[in-house]
Amino acid sequence: MPAHGFSITEPIWPKTLRLPDRPPKLVYLDLNHWISLSKAYQEHPDGQRHRNALDNCLQAVRDQSAIFPISGTLYVEISKIRQHRQRLNLREVLEPLSQFNTLIHLSYVVQHEIEALLDHMIGPSARPMVTIDLLGWGVNWAFAKVANLRIKTADGNDVTDTALQSFPGGQDAFRQLAHEADLRVNRMAIDGPTPQEEAELRSHGWDPNPALALYDQAVHEELAQARRFDQYSRWRRGRTRDVISAREFIAEQRQNLAGGLIRRGYSSDDEFFSKSREELSTALSSMPSFDVSVTIKTSLHRDGNHKWSNNDIYDIHTLALAIPYCDVLVTDRSMSEHANRSHLAGRYNTNVISSLSDLESYL
Repeated sequence: MPAHGFSITEPIWPKTLRLPDRPPKLVYLDLNHWISLSKAYQEHPDGQRHRNALDNCLQAVRDQSAIFPISGTLYVEISKIRQHRQRLNLREVLEPLSQFNTLIHLSYVVQHEIEALLDHMIGPSARPMVTIDLLGWGVNWAFAKVANLRIKTADGNDVTDTALQSFPGGQDAFRQLAHEADLRVNRMAIDGPTPQEEAELRSHGWDPNPALALYDQAVHEELAQARRFDQYSRWRRGRTRDVISAREFIAEQRQNLAGGLIRRGYSSDDEFFSKSREELSTALSSMPSFDVSVTIKTSLHRDGNHKWSNNDIYDIHTLALAIPYCDVLVTDRSMSEHANRSHLAGRYNTNVISSLSDLESYL
């Protein structure tokens, strides 16, 4: 296969990731701001100062000038909330504002970014990835699954089409029934079980937080990296980004890279890693979400006193998805400062703010 030189100075946007039309704007809120809006919606004293922001957001939805999507990371964060009443209150504001519009999971976005990078470096694959939408509907879409109610017999035969013909009220009534079932699933994903239901579910071995183990592991990896920087401090002062970028790509994305290379006729990734350090660094930084993740991690690791926690991982996943692909991100003050100080917000033309009171001017 021919060798391709490459020079990348701007983000490479994956053509197989279909972005929604603008307007409306995509406005992403982190969990703490959803909780603040929930308090305003419930007329809690602590939420009084956010009432104006809530009204502005609701009006933007009615005017169809903004969409407030949720994500898989947000679903995982919500699953940590043990108080059922708090989750119900959260869903009561989340449903009318988000309308269950959902961003596809970050891991799928990165897969498409890697394909776009390889298209640029090596050439298109004979078996290109199927185009997928960034924005979909419901909890299933957060994990790239499409809810599709089907009717099967006890032995597994699909009889949906036959059943539709005889369904009382016809196909429209069936579709409405399917939509209501999907709506209940999405509400339950936020609400969680009642205390009574949870006790029964646990008695049958139910684990409410299997996804949290992945975030726990990610924190352990960052803590281990922090210890390595402590041991070799010159790396923290110098090529911190190179270290983070290499570890992130090799540990997390090498399998996706290998698949993309195989589809292009390569039996190994030697061709990719034979590039110079400068070429590889520039190439990896051209993947938008990867660039954001590495930039934020680099900023945090340069502070030798930073204490890593699960919240850091949630925040990094949120920023990696929202900064490149949304128009406005409302996050906490620390992450907002990192995003703006590192020029990520400017690089991706995204407004990153930390206060709901400032949101009105961006809607």
